[in-house]
Parts: sequence; C-alpha cells; structure tokens
Amino acid sequence: MSQHMTVTEVAGQGTALPIKVSRVERFEEQPRKTFNKTKLASLAENIQEAGQLQPILVFKHPQKPGHFILKDGERRLRAFKLIWEKTGVEPTIDAIVNACPESFREHFRASMLANLFREDITDLEEAAAYHRFVNELGMTVTEVAKMVDCSRSFVNNYIKMHGLPDEVKVLMDTERPKEQRLTTSAAIEITRIKDPVLQCAVAKESVERQMGIQEVRTYVRVKTGQSGYGIGGRMRKPSDDYKTWTSFLGRTVKAAQRFKRDLSIRELYFTRDDEDKDRRVDANLLKEIIHNLEQLLIEVENKE
Repeated sequence: MSQHMTVTEVAGQGTALPIKVSRVERFEEQPRKTFNKTKLASLAENIQEAGQLQPILVFKHPQKPGHFILKDGERRLRAFKLIWEKTGVEPTIDAIVNACPESFREHFRASMLANLFREDITDLEEAAAYHRFVNELGMTVTEVAKMVDCSRSFVNNYIKMHGLPDEVKVLMDTERPKEQRLTTSAAIEITRIKDPVLQCAVAKESVERQMGIQEVRTYVRVKTGQSGYGIGGRMRKPSDDYKTWTSFLGRTVKAAQRFKRDLSIRELYFTRDDEDKDRRVDANLLKEIIHNLEQLLIEVENKE
C-alpha cells in the first residue's frame, strides 16, 4: 500500500487530503469508547491490501497549527495506527478538512450523531451520550429524542441506565460471554430499584441465574416490595399503611387462587425450552416470596 494517498474528490464534501496520522487527534469527548480489536485488525489488513476507501473527517486544531481534531472515522484512524505499529513507518490518511465548529456543543452533537448508529457503539456509550446532552449541554429529553428519532421513554430509560453503579455496568461489558452478561433490558428494569446496593445484588443474581427479562421484572418487584409492602420502611404515610396492607392481602389471595384454579403447572413448564432451569428460577422466586410472607405472618401474630 502506498504511504501517500492520492488526493480525491468526495461528492458533496470536498477534497480529501493526505495527512500524517500523528497530526490527527481523537475528539476526547466523543461518546464512542469501545472498539472491537479483532475487527480493527481486520480493517487494518483490508486497508493495507486495498487502500483507504473512505476518508475521515477532521477540522483544524484551534491551538496547534498543522494538527487536526477528528470529527468522524475513528475506526479508520485506529486501523492506520495499527499499520504504523506493524510497519514502523508512519502512514498518511485521507481526510476531508471541515470548518471548525463554533462551540463544544456543536461538535459533540456532530460527533455523537456520527457515531451513534455505528455497529460497535455500546448501549452504555449511547446512554452516556444522552446523559451528557441533557446534563451538560442543556438539551431537554424531548429534544434529544427528536434528534435521534426515538421516544422520550427510550431516552429516559437510557439516561437512568447511565446512573447505575459501576459494579452493574461491568456486568454489561460486551467482552463478557453472552451468558455472563447483563442485558440492557434487565439493566433498565433494575433502574426501578432506588438503593444502589440492592441494584448491584439484583444485577449479580440476575446474571448468575441467567434470568430472562420477565424473570428479572418479577424479581425486581419482589425485591422492591411492589407487591404491597416496602423494604426498609413504609411505602406510604402511616395513615395509609393499613389500607395498603389489606389491599395487598386481598390481591395476593385472589391471585394465588386464580393460578391454582386456572393453570396446570405441569403443562406450564412442559412447553418451555429449558424446563429444569425455569423451574429452578421460579422455585427460588417463590421461596423468596414465601420467606417474606412468613416473616410478615410472624409480625402479624406477635402481639408483644
């Protein structure tokens, strides 16, 4: 591969110029942080064999004459750096020089949108970008949702997911085996829990048991007391507690009677892909429910 690319004209964008790789700096604030090493190595090999097919986009560095800041094309830039490491010869990279953005907000928006729908961007990186738009750039959730063509609830859920503890986010690492990874849907369910310690515990339990989304949703409801009682304190003010308590008892009795009358447990699990696993998971949830109910029964019967 030639170390000096031929200057080419790109329709609608201008002339691509050869720039030394060392003169191009990544935009540190861009939302995309994760890049697949295997795919980068493959891209580097393709560039060495066939040349660079698409130029990167840059703008002039405001403080360093002769240097540039990357706007779009970080995978290609990283691939060229791998070629540099492999050959020991610094290559040039085709780049289209755009006008310098007027503000950080403008450039971050452009960088985020350029990378948002790339195959390697993770859901956590997307969540971090939404969070920054709202909390650092002053956009509303509605504005962000319109910009990325998603619903407000979608953006809100991702922003909440960004607020999960690092211990939970580690479980979402895309480098982890799929069966040992917390899914985005499960993580969003876990955001319904307010206690960070409990969030971590539920996330780890969900991964260890390899729970599906419905199982996680049920588990979160049990752990947060959404079946009618609170954890670590009252759900509502004292004057409302007894009404909440009796309502919970009535709903629980009716639900249990309905399941016992209308469902065949044997037939219910017979159609499952992994009957043994589903039985184990559901049995553990039932044990958790029964344990909590037994504790409540002890308190009700104890008049002292």
